[in-house]
Amino acid sequence: MSRISKNLLIAFALVSAIVLIVFCFQLILLNRDSGDGDGQSISSPANTGDGEEDGDGDGKKTPDKNQPGADGQPTDGGELSEPTETPTGTRLTRQVSGDLNLVLYVDESLFEEHMLNDGYMYEYTSGGTATLEVALVHLPMGVEARARDYLDGYTGAGGTVVVGEERVGRSRITGIHLTGAADDELYEAWLYSSTDDDEWGVAFVLHYRNDLQKAAIYEILDSMELVR
Repeated sequence: MSRISKNLLIAFALVSAIVLIVFCFQLILLNRDSGDGDGQSISSPANTGDGEEDGDGDGKKTPDKNQPGADGQPTDGGELSEPTETPTGTRLTRQVSGDLNLVLYVDESLFEEHMLNDGYMYEYTSGGTATLEVALVHLPMGVEARARDYLDGYTGAGGTVVVGEERVGRSRITGIHLTGAADDELYEAWLYSSTDDDEWGVAFVLHYRNDLQKAAIYEILDSMELVR
């Protein structure tokens, strides 16, 4: 082997040795950093006093499921609660049955109140024929049996369509919802039965010809509340 070849081989060996030493040094540093991390532990943040009993893990308080209105639970009145807009009109309180009173808001520039033998009627006075009746109703066979043909007296035999139990408008009152039609007039009704007296209930009956009249009547329905 020539002298030049020996020198090149020696130089290559020296470079390789230097690279190996640098690689080993870096490997030692990486292993040391990894060892330091293994000695650390990750701890979850401490819960506050409120979070220990009612928290959901992120510090927020979990609603009490026994509270009225939580997860759809009934309010003290037995009806589901829902925030509604502030009613407009004149606040009226009318007795409908025994100690049961109806609170409602009526725009007296649009409706005129009339007394009935068994309740009240609110007649739309801003054009066309439309009314809302609130009356005591006898339920000798129960509310479901009475609902089957309740609107027939307004629409004719077989004109009652039973929709099912629903809210009266957006109020917290629920009853069996009925619909019907006759002579280009649309009818709706809800039959409400108090759990304290299944033989008597309250009927909410409205009829109208157009959406403007319907919207005005629903403003009253949305504001209604039954109180004792």
